[in-house]
Amino acid sequence: MKQVISPIDLETFESKIQISQEIKNKKYLEFFSPYIENAHRYAIGPFFWIITENVNLSMVAVSENIEEFTGATKADWLKASPMMFFSRVHPEDADYIMGSLALIKNLIESKSISERDYLRYNIYCRFLKKNGEYEWFLWQCPAIFFSEKNEIEANFSLMVEMPQLASIIDVPIMTLIDNNQKENQYFKVLAESKSLKGLNLPNITKREQEVIRLMASGFKTPEIAEKLFISEITVEHHKKNLRVKTETKTSVELMSFVMKNNLI
Repeated sequence: MKQVISPIDLETFESKIQISQEIKNKKYLEFFSPYIENAHRYAIGPFFWIITENVNLSMVAVSENIEEFTGATKADWLKASPMMFFSRVHPEDADYIMGSLALIKNLIESKSISERDYLRYNIYCRFLKKNGEYEWFLWQCPAIFFSEKNEIEANFSLMVEMPQLASIIDVPIMTLIDNNQKENQYFKVLAESKSLKGLNLPNITKREQEVIRLMASGFKTPEIAEKLFISEITVEHHKKNLRVKTETKTSVELMSFVMKNNLI
């Protein structure tokens, strides 16, 4: 699968993302509250979160710690438009990230209701921190709120700080993950090649993904075993299977493969 990505400016992005309908007491916070409560399980590093809606193109809610990362207060973010967010994305990445998001929106909305519930997207991008320096972040979207017309109305997003990515990737990457049935399909968007293409990647089981996430967070075999309530032998078995599937020889090579192909 391959589709061309066109870089777009903010005005074009807003016109593609915004939906036309009236918001009638939508309880976005109530809908996303389970994901907020379990955000630490999705994130594999220090993070902040935001909820955005696509009717007024506004921030619905942000985490209490957002100022620690961005320097802007919670109140400032709640008054903000998309411009405030994308002005903090690295200028070399922003136009392609917006183009990629518009493409992903079309892909998700083109799916049936039963199919779309399995689709999630992740982005690796450079984001401006409070100290005035750009840092690599993993932008995850664990949950999406759909309108009555089956359009993306609101998103819950995690911004996870991952400075270790600087030694692994040098261009922004977006992946659309299809967890339908037992197979995972990965589609990587490369700003460098301006295309979205299917990746011939191994099927990673849910348990193996849990092991990968904990490895990426720096936990060793005994700690992983304790957190997953399994034996250390079982953890090592999962690691061995992952190395075989990814054709890597060491844990370092495995994590490099995972980061490059956005398997978390």
